[in-house]
Amino acid sequence: MVLKSIVLKGIGRTNTDEREYDKKTVPAMEKWTVREVRIYTSRTADAVENYLYKGTMRIFEYNSHVGARVTHPYPADLELEAGTELRLTGTTDGISTTSIIEVIIEVTAV
Repeated sequence: MVLKSIVLKGIGRTNTDEREYDKKTVPAMEKWTVREVRIYTSRTADAVENYLYKGTMRIFEYNSHVGARVTHPYPADLELEAGTELRLTGTTDGISTTSIIEVIIEVTAV
């Protein structure tokens, strides 16, 4: 078992609708198990939200107020097979906002 940190980041500039910021794809011959998710945003506002997707399925949804106040990681137990995309998307209120999602994964060879 190998633990690894994956960082997904993006800057929401003027998008008030949901936009994709970043993504990582599980390499061939690997399986990832998400163990923790950590949230960082450069500012808080009601309309600043981040979404984490497994492919097209939304698995986590965070408002920036929560990310700014919660100092501990969110535990998780989610398997991602080879070829699966882990995607970060989000919305803003039209003001530039940096979002960073750190995902701690367990990497297994298959």
